[in-house]
Amino acid sequence: MRGVLAFAVIFFLFLIQNAAGFIFFGQDLPLVLLGVLFYALSRGPVFGLALGGAAGGLLEVFGVGRIGYESAIFGGIGFLAGLAAQKVFRDSLWTQILLPVIALYLVTFFNLGNHAFGLSLVREAFLPRDLLITAILSPFVFQILKRFS
Repeated sequence: MRGVLAFAVIFFLFLIQNAAGFIFFGQDLPLVLLGVLFYALSRGPVFGLALGGAAGGLLEVFGVGRIGYESAIFGGIGFLAGLAAQKVFRDSLWTQILLPVIALYLVTFFNLGNHAFGLSLVREAFLPRDLLITAILSPFVFQILKRFS
């Protein structure tokens, strides 16, 4: 039952993420990524892999891109975060800030292979604004998800 709730929460975060893209003029909030990280840290690598793969599939179905690419990236991030949960204190503020920023770097880096590679794309991909938004937003999202889970 708790697993079904996690998938429903990821779908809800997906809806909020897409709505926020319209409200904030195309600025993507990584809410789905934060949800995958939270549940992977809470429930381990296998659940993180399954939830990340499902979240990536959700992004693929309603987005534009290669099928399987986002599922593999988000599934891998969920698996790695689940493995990291065994080594780090998941309720630490540093974990809630640094792990999402590192995950955003990894997702962005692997998504570069999905587009035509150029220097301007690399500069746009690693904007400090996106990292700052992720670092500020992640502790709040983690606390909200902790209350609902």
